[in-house]
Amino acid sequence: MSEEKSVSDMILEKDTKGLSEHMKKGIKNYLQSDQYATFLKAMGKLHNYSPKNIQLLLSQNKMLLSLIMIRSNNSTQILTN
Repeated sequence: MSEEKSVSDMILEKDTKGLSEHMKKGIKNYLQSDQYATFLKAMGKLHNYSPKNIQLLLSQNKMLLSLIMIRSNNSTQILTN
């Protein structure tokens, strides 16, 4: 096979083997990515947040997630003037 079929073509052709292989490759790539490592770090710091909320935060803005993680680490430190 010199040319890979698109997911749409596999669905139309009901190519379950092709779809299964495509999903396995995608999962393997995701689990070895920096994106997954970032997700795991966020899960460790933000244990009160659901996985879906963390994914949403990651997709929206990494800066926002960083600020929340910093805030959660310093939640016991209250500064008063």
